[in-house]
This record gives sequence, C-alpha cells and structure tokens, in this order.
Amino acid sequence: MDAMTGTRPRGLQVKAAPATLEPPPTHGAPRGPVPGAAEVDPDTGEVTALVAVTGVPDEVGDVILPGAFRRTLRERDPRLCVGHDWARLAGRVVESRELMPGDSRLPRTAPDGTPWPEKAGALWIKARYLPTREGHEQRAIARAFGPSMAYSIGYKVTDRGAKHRNGIRYISDLDLFEVSPVLHGANRLATQLDVKAATAMRETKSTNTALRGAVPTATCGGCGRPAAGGVGQVPPGRVLLCPSCVDQVGELAEHLAAERAEQDPGADGADGCDEGQDDGGAGLPDFGDIGLADEQDDEQDDEPDDEPDDDEPAGALLHRLRCGLCGGPAGGQVGGIAPGEDVICPACVAAIGDLADELADEGADDEDRQPTSMEEYRAALAEQVSYEIQPDGTIAVRPADPQTGRAWRT
Repeated sequence: MDAMTGTRPRGLQVKAAPATLEPPPTHGAPRGPVPGAAEVDPDTGEVTALVAVTGVPDEVGDVILPGAFRRTLRERDPRLCVGHDWARLAGRVVESRELMPGDSRLPRTAPDGTPWPEKAGALWIKARYLPTREGHEQRAIARAFGPSMAYSIGYKVTDRGAKHRNGIRYISDLDLFEVSPVLHGANRLATQLDVKAATAMRETKSTNTALRGAVPTATCGGCGRPAAGGVGQVPPGRVLLCPSCVDQVGELAEHLAAERAEQDPGADGADGCDEGQDDGGAGLPDFGDIGLADEQDDEQDDEPDDEPDDDEPAGALLHRLRCGLCGGPAGGQVGGIAPGEDVICPACVAAIGDLADELADEGADDEDRQPTSMEEYRAALAEQVSYEIQPDGTIAVRPADPQTGRAWRT
C-alpha cells in the first residue's frame, strides 16, 4: 500500500480536463456537443464528464498515450472527491471507459470551438453523487457553473509506465485513484497542475523501513479509507472512523435530534442515532445507536482506563480523536473510552514515512537508530516539520526548511 500524504498517496499527480455536456452517444451515432460543462441528472444525481484527454501533449510536456487507462480501469473504479482530498468523498464512479482516438462518441469540437484533434482520445465517466453534505454541495456546484466546470484526475505513473523522448514524457501506464471537480482547465484540452507547486507534495517512491512498519494505519470502519495510525498494532475490537465519517455521524446525530425535538418538544435530544433511519448515514456500517461523546468528556480522558464508565453503554458513543504528535483531528473511535496518545493522524503518518525514507537513504537501517517511542517521534519530527491550524480547522504540516519541498496536509 502506498504511504499516505494526508489523505492522498505520496506521488499523486493531477491533470485537469474539460467536462462534457452529455454522455457520449452509442457507437456510430453523431458526435456529442462541445465539452465544457457537466450534465447533472436532477433525478438520479448522476454526472457524466470527460475527465482526461489522451494522445496529445499538455503544457507541461506530458502525453497520456491511448490505452494507458486500460489496466487501471479493469482493476478499480476511481472515486469522486473534492479537491483531490480522499477524506472528502462526494460520489462514486458507476461507469468509466476510455475512448480511443477516432471514436465516434468523442466530441466534435474542443471548448474553444476548434476541431477535436484526430490523435486525441479521452477518459469518460459517469458518477453518482452521494446523499451527503459533500455530495449535495458538489452536485449544486456542477449545475451552477455549467460551461466553466471541468474535472481533474488524481493518478500516479507506474514504475515502468513512462518514457522520455525529445523532452516529452509519454505515459503508457498509470494508477487512477480519483476524480475531482475543478472550475477551470488550464489549457485547451488537458493540463496538469504540478503537485509540487499545487500542494507541495513530491513524486517519490516509497520504501519499506522498520520505522514505517512501526506505524500501521487502521482502516476506517465506515468507508474503508485510512483512519489513523498508531504505535504497534491496533488493539483488537477497536473500531476507528476517518474524519469524514465522524462528520457524517455528527451531522446525522444533529439531524435526528432536531427531528425528535420537533416530535417531542419536551425531549432533551437524542442520546444516539440509528444509522438506518436516514440517508445521511449512507456509507457507514450498522453500528446500532451512535451518538457523539461530549468533547469535554473526551478531553478529560487523557489517561485511558481499563474499563468504560458504568453509565456509558458500550458501543454507543463516538469519541473524536486527537493526534498524539500534532494534536490535530485524527478521526474517531466507536464505543468504549477515548484512547490515550497512541493515535497518529494520516498527516503525521506521512511525515514519519518521509523521515523513514530519509533515514534509510542515509544508511540508518540499524534498528537501534530507529525511533520507536512517541517521545522519539516528536523529537525527530520537530526537526523536520512545523504545524499550522488553518481557518477551516484543518492542520497543515509543513517542512521546517521550506527548501526541502515537502509538506503534508490532513
């Protein structure tokens, strides 16, 4: 598995392409209209779009060769995210296909009105927005911006998936992870937003080291994405949720509490929530009744107890977790008590991974030189990164030396 940079894999690149007005017609039918807007079905919440262009060079000297998506589309469907942030899932791709150059289902013209290049193909998708806050917002944005809407892919070139010739990088094989809406494509057909400039990430190859092995990442019990890391193995029976699913549970709990308050004005609110009662819990497993624990209670649980409180029903509360390194949000835990500082947010997991790579590059493969405790992690990371709380409440993790070109974001 790739080491994660925040909620994205390290080495992830993005390319923007204009969306198309409607899905390509059946083979042999007239070509579709000018690309430049996503069509959103008001009944199904589906959007159809061209999200990448093949066969022609972009402004940074890349050509995605026709057929480059063939393998990755067989292996997985990409996800529909917001801003290439894997913690902000807006929908799922229900259908995808690569249209080869000359396919009659390609658009007749480019967004600027010129003929569609003969050598250009495209990646077409149909995605369905989720009945969540992110899904509703992105669906509304797609309908509102119309002709100026475009989409961008998040991908990584495989080890032998590219060759350089005459200053051009020809990409023949890549791993496609997700698709994100953007307001503008940067050139006529397709473009690339260099990740190093856009998000300060870098294209690297991960190495497995003793340090990274000491920080396994738990899988979110709701959506299956990475939730949080920890020192040693995740304790059996612990159910962790990623920050996105924690937010969904919180919104659902508030919604149900408001509904119950309307039905029974004398009620103080809901102690928990039934996942099956509302579409807002879509994508979360059936945990039964879940309610958010009081954050003040969580703050008082600095030291984990061996037994849960007598007045707290097991499995009933969702505790928000804080990273033991940077103090930022690290998802949540269902039931029991809030754990101590053995949880590490994805951003710090990535930071530790990069630190491991640097130690390995310097020949520090002696286990005696590998940090293994939280105190040693903090000491090592203090020399590598700095943390800053953003206006939206997220944590930006930046290198202490900006010349290193490394940054992480949760």
